[in-house]
Amino acid sequence: MARPRSADEREWIGTAPHFLPSVTCIQIVALENSKTLPTLLHELDLMGMMHLVSYTLRPPDPDGKEAGCFRGHVDEWKAALDRGCGTTLMLEEDAVFDGPVLQQSMKHSEAFLAARGSDFDILLLGWESNLFTGGHLKPSQRTKLAKTASQCIYEVHCWFETHAYIISQPMMRKYSTLVYNGTAIDALLEASYDRDRFYVVRPKLAFQSLHSSQAVSQSAQAAQTDGKAEQINETPLTFYRDEEPKVFARNNITSPPECLPPADAYTGAPPLLEPPPHEFPVVPKPSPSPEAVAR
Repeated sequence: MARPRSADEREWIGTAPHFLPSVTCIQIVALENSKTLPTLLHELDLMGMMHLVSYTLRPPDPDGKEAGCFRGHVDEWKAALDRGCGTTLMLEEDAVFDGPVLQQSMKHSEAFLAARGSDFDILLLGWESNLFTGGHLKPSQRTKLAKTASQCIYEVHCWFETHAYIISQPMMRKYSTLVYNGTAIDALLEASYDRDRFYVVRPKLAFQSLHSSQAVSQSAQAAQTDGKAEQINETPLTFYRDEEPKVFARNNITSPPECLPPADAYTGAPPLLEPPPHEFPVVPKPSPSPEAVAR
């Protein structure tokens, strides 16, 4: 059973249509028979954003889930361009939003987008850091953060995870011809296409729910996938309490109170805004691009 919604969550549901007016489209990377997509669509509906949504249910990629994820992102960039989209929110099917930080992080993200226009590549709403302090990674490979002129928005280098990010139209157009070469989409972007134009919002807004992609079987402990055994079980508790403070401190950044999560954001379970629906959603038809309408 999902936890009850807090007063803050009930409040923002009533003002949801005001979120991210600079975002013109939402594209979702999703597989056939997805178990997590209904929950994500339900959350987007609560936020008044379903009219922006488009997605294609993809079959499992014969080359594995990493290849499928890579190709899914590139295909959704192309679909957004075909729709005539500008700034686009990209989501993977297992993304979930943390309600207690939603108002503040959406506000900071929108202020950044309104100020920058298309002068950025990616703004990460969900992300993970290379936080190893031992011999696992060279210092040059550890996550680096830097303050920007936008409140609670930080330039980021050496990151991973692409389950929730906002991408500019020029970035989609520039990289819509990328081809999978054995490197995951997040690893390729951060290693080969970092132009000092990747950013994160604090506090982190979107998490990944417990799931397995292209799973063979799943238990409470782990999911057996087409590759190695995998468990994805991100929680606000572990990120806000352990990871986020450490990576910001390592980069000598002290954020003001308005950039820190409130006390009720520290939950030990993947956040849900309310119980998810049981029925599988109807696939919406993509909105035609202005060029297609003109024809």
